[in-house]
Amino acid sequence: MTKLILTPDTRISRKGDILASKLDHETVLLDVEGGHYYAYDAVGSRIWELIAEPRTMAQLCQALVRQYDIDMARCEREVLAFLEALSAHGLLRCEGDGWEPPRP
Repeated sequence: MTKLILTPDTRISRKGDILASKLDHETVLLDVEGGHYYAYDAVGSRIWELIAEPRTMAQLCQALVRQYDIDMARCEREVLAFLEALSAHGLLRCEGDGWEPPRP
C-alpha cells in the first residue's frame, strides 16, 4: 500500500457515492461502482461519521482524543493508517494546499 501524504491543511472527507449502514457497533460500506463492501469497527465507524463533512487530520484526532482514552501521538498514527486504507479502497476524498495523492 502506498503512503497517503497529508498536510495540516488537507481537508479529508468521504467519497460521495458510497452507501453506508450501521449494524450494532460497526459500519458496513458499499462501493456501488466497484462492487466491494467493507466493515469497520466502532472507532472506524466514528471516523466515517466525522468525515461526512471535510475535516483536517488535526480536527479528526482532536475529536477522537476527546471521545476515547487515547493519546494524540497514537491517535495520529492509527487515524493515518485508517485513512490510508480508505484511500487505497477509493473511499476517501482529500483536498487542500499541499496534498499529494498516493504514489504507485
